[in-house]
Amino acid sequence: MTRQEKLLYQQIHPWKLWTDFGTSFASAWLLWEARWGLALIVGLFPSIAITLWITRYVDLEPYRQSRFGAYLVGHMPAKIVTQRIVGQLLVWTGAASHVSWLIPFGYFLIVLAWLNGLWDPQAPAQSPERMAARTSAIS
Repeated sequence: MTRQEKLLYQQIHPWKLWTDFGTSFASAWLLWEARWGLALIVGLFPSIAITLWITRYVDLEPYRQSRFGAYLVGHMPAKIVTQRIVGQLLVWTGAASHVSWLIPFGYFLIVLAWLNGLWDPQAPAQSPERMAARTSAIS
């Protein structure tokens, strides 16, 4: 599996999902409390560390072969990943500035990004060539 494929499929590993989910809420709370340094550490370090660990030591082939893996290839291009990042930045901005409506709006954008395949069900079948093209576009 190439590095680009590992970076793609690690996004759906349960440890990565739980890490990102937990640190998102924890770092937002810390920003609300104006604990900037700790929020930066909690918001970034665990996600980066788990990504490095998963891509180095975990066999991601089962994720590649799964339906969720095919969904990821077909519906998670770089622009959708960017939408997820923008959603998280809005959460943090809302928490840091005490603009509370930005927090659920940011999470809403993240959920929309993950579910974007629901309104694009006509995506072509995931041939090996298409998968290779998608994963190379992520890098």
